[in-house]
Amino acid sequence: AQASSNNVNPKINTSSINNLSLSSNTKYLVHVDLTNQRANIYKGSKNSWKLLKSFTCSSGITGEETPIGVYTIKERGKWFFSNSYKQGGKYWVQFYGDYLFHSLPYDESETNIVDYTLGKPASHGCIRLRENDSKWIYDNIPKGSKVIIQ
Repeated sequence: AQASSNNVNPKINTSSINNLSLSSNTKYLVHVDLTNQRANIYKGSKNSWKLLKSFTCSSGITGEETPIGVYTIKERGKWFFSNSYKQGGKYWVQFYGDYLFHSLPYDESETNIVDYTLGKPASHGCIRLRENDSKWIYDNIPKGSKVIIQ
């Protein structure tokens, strides 16, 4: 169950986003819709955002939820591996602490996907995407872009 008190803004969608005075330090804003398990990429500026991409994603499972709030894109890399979870991901982009956008999880060999789940919570808190979608974010969303998770 989502804690509605954590919601930073009213629900963002294509019809509301340009009424909320949302700004980003770049021409991109990423909105993760936890209810619908979508990562929506907007391009533009305050009150003139246009939906550019909408990716199916998987957020954190119960007990390891993706943190709700407003964040900023930080570091990025092509591969990471977590020894504690025995899985890694390609094309990661950090938005908060250990929380990342990244590909579906791979085994240590970087060749075998270990979980194909998308469209429902499945991660340890990261935002999982199809590999080509995580690569798109890695290639296109600059450091400093605003990320809103709700």
